[in-house]
Amino acid sequence: MPEFTRPAVLLLTVALGGVAAAESAADAVSYTFSFTGATGSLGDTSFEAADVSYTLFADTEDVQPGSPRGFNVTPLSGTVSVGDVVTDIGAALIANSAVWTYTSDEQGLRIGFGIYDPFESFTSGSYDGPLGWNMTASFAGAAVGDESILRAIQDDGIETLAGTLLVTAYASTSFSSTVVPAPPVAVAMLGLAAAGRTGRRRR
Repeated sequence: MPEFTRPAVLLLTVALGGVAAAESAADAVSYTFSFTGATGSLGDTSFEAADVSYTLFADTEDVQPGSPRGFNVTPLSGTVSVGDVVTDIGAALIANSAVWTYTSDEQGLRIGFGIYDPFESFTSGSYDGPLGWNMTASFAGAAVGDESILRAIQDDGIETLAGTLLVTAYASTSFSSTVVPAPPVAVAMLGLAAAGRTGRRRR
């Protein structure tokens, strides 16, 4: 009968925990709204002709059906980038917010980001992307049409730890979604097998 040393028991415990976590883990997904040639401010600092973006992070298992042919998700966290400066979006705003989408024959794929109470969209627009996109797959596309996608981000702004982000103008804008799959169970099982080999000893 094989015996296991104390370090091997610890490895087995970690590996078994990894199996359980892998079985329950959801895929991570990020949603990024990007602007080139942007004008605005972050806190007390103004910017012009800047690359600006904000990214919302979520789990794919949290995506819910929304409006007809649409979906929405409340993010877990978010960041704002202005050039090389990156700061977190305020936790209270994140908890009251959603990234949402719907598809219409007239407007195509529309994507927005805003808050529930009081309802307000920071941004909303049509993008070159798959119609009926369910928010759980990666894609990237530019905004389409002549409509400005700026909503409350140009008046009320997005609250961050560095102050309020305001974007009042931009040269071009786009959207991207990136899905990072959860580690497969097989990875944790490899760790379990390795722990078994490490702990086995001959009598």
